[in-house]
Amino acid sequence: MTRHLLFLTGTRADFGKLEPLAAAARDAGHRVSFFVTGMHMMDRYGLTRNEVARMPGVTVHEFVNQAEGDPQDAVLARTVTGFSGFLRQTRPDLVVLHGDRIEALAGALVAATNYVRSAHVEGGEVSGTIDEAIVLASIAGLATAHAGNDDLFADAAMRVQFARSAGRVQTDATSVLHPSRDGSAVQLRYRSEMADVFTDLAIDIGLRDTGRLVEANA
Repeated sequence: MTRHLLFLTGTRADFGKLEPLAAAARDAGHRVSFFVTGMHMMDRYGLTRNEVARMPGVTVHEFVNQAEGDPQDAVLARTVTGFSGFLRQTRPDLVVLHGDRIEALAGALVAATNYVRSAHVEGGEVSGTIDEAIVLASIAGLATAHAGNDDLFADAAMRVQFARSAGRVQTDATSVLHPSRDGSAVQLRYRSEMADVFTDLAIDIGLRDTGRLVEANA
């Protein structure tokens, strides 16, 4: 029996996890749709909606759920409203979500309140936290080793600083995780989101280097 599977994607990172599953469902004869929103729709992150649109044999619906600097509650509310309207129009048999970002929360809420089954990929993953200063220092070190990509590294650093806060901890000299002699506070970020930053950065640099190589050999 043919089913309609609706995938919700908000970042290039989660699309990378959902794409093989969507392809398998499509190849098995099921109808596959994507609701594309979040960072996919933002210029500063490379308009990665285009990567979803290139997937053959699926239907793509795009929705802008945020502007730069919008608070998380406003993004959540807008995503719930947009996804609700699309779900009620299409009535999928299953909604497929990934991870723990605000878009996945919105999708789960909409599916549950409309009595549509949902599947949550990596929903129970515990990613932990990491010191923001360590992440920024790593980006700075990589920028030194990869000259000519200052704009990409600057965007990555800004993305880290605007990421969701995982809390702040007070350090001390006896701390194993956050040692400090001056007792300064440490800003924590979620490891999974920081991993997305480095993944996207590697892809962007690779694409740029490939383009330069092609131009040099033209």
